[in-house]
Amino acid sequence: MSSTSKYVDTVPPKVEDLAAEPPPRLARGTHERITLDPEEAVAPASRWDEHVADIVHDLRHPVHNIAIEMAVMERQLGATHANQEGIARVRENLAYMERVIVELLESAAAEHVVLRLVPTELCSLLQRVMERVGAAEDRERVRIEASHSVVAHVDAHHIERVISNLLQNALAYAPAPAKIVMRIERRANVVKLSVIDHGIGISSTDASWVFEKYTRGASSSDRDGSGIGLYVCRKIVEAHGGRIALRSTLGRGSRFVIELPV
Repeated sequence: MSSTSKYVDTVPPKVEDLAAEPPPRLARGTHERITLDPEEAVAPASRWDEHVADIVHDLRHPVHNIAIEMAVMERQLGATHANQEGIARVRENLAYMERVIVELLESAAAEHVVLRLVPTELCSLLQRVMERVGAAEDRERVRIEASHSVVAHVDAHHIERVISNLLQNALAYAPAPAKIVMRIERRANVVKLSVIDHGIGISSTDASWVFEKYTRGASSSDRDGSGIGLYVCRKIVEAHGGRIALRSTLGRGSRFVIELPV
């Protein structure tokens, strides 16, 4: 065979040809087995989170500068109807970008949660969360149920973040005037914190992975957000040695349950 024919025989296939080929199949009776070092499996995800965090940090300053420039432009352009409509749209998109940036930073931080555990009265904690709800009409929809005082060793700041996230979700997905219940129950060495709503609910398919990173249910497709809030909640609860679960029926509402050791 000539040198030319050898070269032709070894030319690599085109990318489109490779894409058209079916994936290789294992022979009958053969089982695919892949063994991964746990550290090798975790390392790429960890490096990806660090990379995302670096990018998000770099985005904060441009977004902040755009907000400042918008304020200057608003003063210069005046208050005509057309100007105000355009400025309002830009502000709305800036606010969305800022929320996503904060959520991404929180997601990166959730991989390394540092807790400061102190004895905390949980009914008072829920009361503080409820009082921080923005609108008075929303606060009127929330009820706290607790038969007696319960004290647990938790990081109050982090648990307040979790409850606040669940409460804000409940208020967003349960139409007014539907009531929201935050309930405390003590069972042996476990305390249960529940946030219950009678909103649109979540399908069983979505409920199975709603606590994973960057996932959002179909029922939330018209809501803003990056889909990491519940993932951060899970990481915080697990750092306490607890667990978080969802019980939901589509069209009837949801119940998020946090179990913490006491």
